[in-house]
Amino acid sequence: MVLVKSFAQVVLPNDPGAALQASTKQYCDNTFETQSAAALLAPLSSPTFTGLVTAVRLVKTPQTVSYASTVTLDASTGDAFAITATGDMHLAALTSPTNGQMVVVEVLASGANRIVTIDGPTLLTTGLVQNTTVQSGQVGVFGFRYSVLRGSVWLLTSATQG
Repeated sequence: MVLVKSFAQVVLPNDPGAALQASTKQYCDNTFETQSAAALLAPLSSPTFTGLVTAVRLVKTPQTVSYASTVTLDASTGDAFAITATGDMHLAALTSPTNGQMVVVEVLASGANRIVTIDGPTLLTTGLVQNTTVQSGQVGVFGFRYSVLRGSVWLLTSATQG
């Protein structure tokens, strides 16, 4: 099927922005008027992308946080935190969150096994526990997501060590 379009004179408005928009539309309409609709689609027999893909690389360098028996992190200052635990620690609910924000907290157990207790208001996803023992010399990695939909709480979405 061939697309056919009749040409009509375009009267450009006095406003330069509106004139640019009208002339751009006319150019696009004239450029594609004689191409078939099928020619504008990717072939079904081999739907291969042949262009250049550009992706943003997002690197989040963890902020180093001083150890305390109770650590309260401010989520408005970043999305990645690192703590060297020299004793057992209580990780209080993060403050100043944004809906949908995801935060990663790394805890290095220094000198001995360390128990990391996640604050009670944090909801735990299936299989995750409130108290996690991080083995000496290992790094515990805790992932959180803030959800207004779930009642304005932090969700503990992952906990691992290695």
